[in-house]
Amino acid sequence: KLAKGSDDEVLTLASGVPSWAEGGSGGILQVKTVAVTTTQSETTGSPTFSDISGLTVDITPAATGNKIFILANLNVSNYPNYGIATRMMRDTTALNICTDTSGVITMATWGVTEEALHKGMTNVNMMFLDAPSSTSATTYKCQWTVETNGTCYLNRYYTEQNYVYDYRGASTLTVMEVASGAL
Repeated sequence: KLAKGSDDEVLTLASGVPSWAEGGSGGILQVKTVAVTTTQSETTGSPTFSDISGLTVDITPAATGNKIFILANLNVSNYPNYGIATRMMRDTTALNICTDTSGVITMATWGVTEEALHKGMTNVNMMFLDAPSSTSATTYKCQWTVETNGTCYLNRYYTEQNYVYDYRGASTLTVMEVASGAL
């Protein structure tokens, strides 16, 4: 008769012999999310980024080998002729950015030129699987910047004039702790 395993063990079968082994099937251990349902504007010029108010989540991983899956969904627009860039951050570290630096190029997770935006609201989806290698409280957040002298907006058209075809949206940031055995 096989003894009962502990809470963190699973029953395995190798060559017809059952045994208890440390669990590793993992899965999602915790989910934290925030939503911003109001409008904002930003005038900080590239290459300086600023936090998007309300799109910050704190999470404390249960084990150093666990990873954090980040999902950001932003609705942005810009004043004509100015590009927008956004990025995801872990504390003070920018995530999922190009490391091939050259000249004065702004390093961002997502960016769009002024020609691509026109006057409408654009949906920005960013995702990244981060390995913080920590069991300390960790802060994830979204930041943005706009070309110097420009203005960008969150959750609204830049030209908003109270017409039925002016739209507003909401923006969210979700982080999920993924157990190391799930990868």
